[in-house]
Amino acid sequence: MRIFVKYSKKGMLRFLGHLDTQRLFMRALRRSRLPLKYSEGFSPKPEISFAYPLSVGIETEGDYFEFSTAVDVDTEAISSVLHLNVPDGIGISAVGRVADGTDKIMNLPKASRYTICAGQAFSDWMSGRFMPSGSYMIKRIKKGKETLSDIRPFVRSVEIDGENCTILIEHTSGGSLSPMVLLGAAEEDLDEVFPEKAVTRTDIYTIIDGALCPIEDIFIF
Repeated sequence: MRIFVKYSKKGMLRFLGHLDTQRLFMRALRRSRLPLKYSEGFSPKPEISFAYPLSVGIETEGDYFEFSTAVDVDTEAISSVLHLNVPDGIGISAVGRVADGTDKIMNLPKASRYTICAGQAFSDWMSGRFMPSGSYMIKRIKKGKETLSDIRPFVRSVEIDGENCTILIEHTSGGSLSPMVLLGAAEEDLDEVFPEKAVTRTDIYTIIDGALCPIEDIFIF
């Protein structure tokens, strides 16, 4: 049985990297004593994968991973036992099965929504400088060489409420954009340093019937 889990990661745990987050949940699953399905081969491991890596330093209210069980297990029971085996700072928001034929969770993300609470200067920069531009080039170092990258196409939409921005960033075959890079571009342009704890990922989206929807919408409870 394939199980999808929606979780949050806040506080100091936002500094956990992607691999450390994977290990955290691997240990939590093993401590939960669920009937996990293991990979085949000389070194069997629980089959677990994540929707989309999160940059270090960003909190999340809506990230996802999947694993499989060898037998059917009640999803409410899975939620309860996971709650008991994750550290403070990790929350289990939802647990659900998925329909047969559902794509692997790593193939589902098409966009991520973030809130950025960096102050009025950043909000004004987004609405007055970044969004109206047809392109926004930044310098990046790849394999020791400096290149120019256009980050404007990755930002699908922005909603501004005073000092707070809600930003929808697309995931494409050509990559995606970390909101930390967006903050860095604004800092360089404005010669200003923004708060360290300014970014939260609120959800990851996939396409259902032609529309962007949170991955949680495909859960079967």
